[in-house]
Order: sequence, then structure tokens, then C-alpha cells
Amino acid sequence: MTVQGKQMEGKVFPVKVKRPIHPIWLAALWGVEAVLLVAGVVAGNPTLLAYVQPVSIAFVVLNCIFLFRLWQLAQMSDLQIKKPSPGKAIGFTFIPFFNLYWVFILYRNLALHLNHLTTDNKISVTLLTVGVALVVALGIIVPAGGIIVMIVNFQFYRAAKELLEKEQRGYPTVT
Repeated sequence: MTVQGKQMEGKVFPVKVKRPIHPIWLAALWGVEAVLLVAGVVAGNPTLLAYVQPVSIAFVVLNCIFLFRLWQLAQMSDLQIKKPSPGKAIGFTFIPFFNLYWVFILYRNLALHLNHLTTDNKISVTLLTVGVALVVALGIIVPAGGIIVMIVNFQFYRAAKELLEKEQRGYPTVT
């Protein structure tokens, strides 16, 4: 689906934005990973622990795709906060030690831009507070915080889905 981009110097740049993958897949992979990890540690079975790595890799890849598509949608926001390109937003999370700082910027700014887009387009979704986005960043750093991350991912998905459905119905999401 094509969402109209911003107008710059009289030109409209179309930006392809696909709907993010449903976060239920992320939650399922996270749950499988947690169960395998706990079962492997409790049973003392290294074979079960060997299955954790492929599931973790699948989770990281799908989470990156999810966040990349959300950041593509966030590019439509005209909020005057610095916003990185989707590739930069995801790529910076792979820089060691810098990613501990970047995850806060990633989720905070994503929440601000999606909230701005949904408010401007009069879409009734639950707005995500910046504080919750910062807690999500802490949840990523602390493994037990995955449940909070999943709840917020569902909120992000709902906002993106409503914005893209409005565009599909013919109402422009960017004026």
C-alpha cells in the first residue's frame, strides 16, 4: 500500500508503508523462548537450551521488521522531533553499548510520532505515554520485562493499523 509522503518543494514523495506484522507472532516466539529456557535450566538439559538460540534469532528478526515498518509510518509525522530513518533506527540497536542508550530514543520517539499521527488524524486509539515507552526500553534491557514490551507492541500495532486503514479508505493521513 502506498501512503502519501510529505510535500517538499511542491513535490509529493510516495512512501511504501506495509502494515507491521501482528505482534502475536512476537509474543508467541517470546513465550516459546521463555519456556525452552526455563525448561532447559530446570531440567538441566542442554539439548533444550540449544533450541533457544534459533527461536531467539527468529524473535529478533521479526521484532526488527515490526519496528522498521512502524518507523516507516512514523516518517509521515510532522512533529518537530528528530526522527531517524527506519534503517538507522533499527541499525543503531546493533551497536554494542550504544544500543543501551538508543533503545530509549527508539521507543520514546516512536511513541511520540505515532501519538502525533493518530491525534492529527482524529483516530481514536489509546495513546501511548512517553513514560510507558521508556519503561519498554527498560523492559528490553531487563529480560523479565518482555510482557510490558508485548503489551506496548500491541498498542503500536493498533495505532499503525488504524492509520493505514484510514489511508486505504481514501482519507489522507498526511495533510
